[in-house]
This record gives sequence, C-alpha cells and structure tokens, in this order.
Amino acid sequence: LELLISIQMRSAMSDTYKTSDLPEAAFLLSQPDIQFVGLEPRNERSYYFCFTPGESCKRLVLSFISGDGVVRARDYADAMRRCKDLVFAKERSGRQAAI
Repeated sequence: LELLISIQMRSAMSDTYKTSDLPEAAFLLSQPDIQFVGLEPRNERSYYFCFTPGESCKRLVLSFISGDGVVRARDYADAMRRCKDLVFAKERSGRQAAI
C-alpha cells in the first residue's frame, strides 16, 4: 500500500509520471510505448525524470519493482547511459548559464 501511495504522489499531473530513481527511469526509457518528456529540478542536486502516459508508467514501475518487468539487457544499459547523459547535460547547461 505504501508503494502505491508513493507512486501516486510522484506525479503532479495525472498524465505525467515523475521519478528521481535512475534504474526506474532507465527502465521506463527503454519501454517503446513510454515517452520521455524532460527533466524537472527536484532540488539543487537532483532531477525528476518525467514520462507519459502516467498510468502506463505506474503499471510498468510496479512490474519493474516486483521483478516481473521485461527489458532486453542492451536496451536497459543504453537507457541507463542516456539517463546519465541527460542529467550531466542539464548540469553543464546550468553551470554555463551561471557563469
């Protein structure tokens, strides 16, 4: 029950799913029916990865957490690398704007 409440609280808009968990974000990024819509600041040191459609994301995350989620290893590794690249690019652009 706590997990479901936590998942529901992660989304500010009903059709957008937000997570700051990198493995979870990589799993969602590797899913063909899920669209990455951007990064949103969580605090000064981390970001939320934002995806749509939110309801599909919630179902997929539950399968991921339970160990039933399926993804090819190569796709997951590529998605993990892309997530890190997105964060590093966002941080670089933020530092350049501050200069």
